[in-house]
Amino acid sequence: MTVIEYSEKILILKCCEQKRQQQHQQFIGTELFFFVVKAGTLSRDDLEGLGREIGNRWINLGLRLGVEETMIKVINRVNKQLSEKGFQVLMYWERRKGPEATYLALCDALQHESVGRGDLAKKYCFG
Repeated sequence: MTVIEYSEKILILKCCEQKRQQQHQQFIGTELFFFVVKAGTLSRDDLEGLGREIGNRWINLGLRLGVEETMIKVINRVNKQLSEKGFQVLMYWERRKGPEATYLALCDALQHESVGRGDLAKKYCFG
């Protein structure tokens, strides 16, 4: 994956190779996909939606975003519903990081192997 900066937006160039056989000859094609990461901080709707969808990966996401383990324990103890735990860890991160709580930071955390939710990065971070 190659990242290219262009006038306050990040273009992520993702290359995928497909193999197929055509008339006894092997053909290797390349498809290019461009994704633009949303600029700025997260919307309330995105925080709520992601909080609902992150499920049991909310702890890993919180840790990747730099939320302290003690705060994660507090969020876990105070909130009963899984969706509320996810939402609260995101709200805490946003309040703590302020303008640094960006879609790009969230995208990186969601795609990290310890979180493994690239699908949610696509859904919430790419515009």
